[in-house]
Amino acid sequence: MEWMLSATVSAKPDKFVSHDIDMQKLLEAWRHSIVSFEWLKDGQPKPEEALNDTVKDRVVEMKKSLKDNVAQEQPMLGIGIFDGIEIGTGRALVYVLAQQGVESVKCSLPTSMEKDILKIIGL
Repeated sequence: MEWMLSATVSAKPDKFVSHDIDMQKLLEAWRHSIVSFEWLKDGQPKPEEALNDTVKDRVVEMKKSLKDNVAQEQPMLGIGIFDGIEIGTGRALVYVLAQQGVESVKCSLPTSMEKDILKIIGL
């Protein structure tokens, strides 16, 4: 898979750093997010039939994008309001890659949160 930086990261490259993040550790950390319930159950991707229609549509689009070998923006991680990991952008990508058994995902992290994010994830 070919990775690319988002427009936000590209506009301020000194404010972000890229890391390969272990998928299972990311899912475990993300499961405590206030929005992960839309995507995960017990820290693993929900079956597609359990997803709401909006999320299903995003998953279908992402699967097509991956099948067509479109370069993917690195998901952007951050720390949420409850001091846990949030996936700011790229949730559908993380979901599909986790479904496919991909072991790691390249993510963009704000440099100001890098150490804390890696600590929460356990890296």
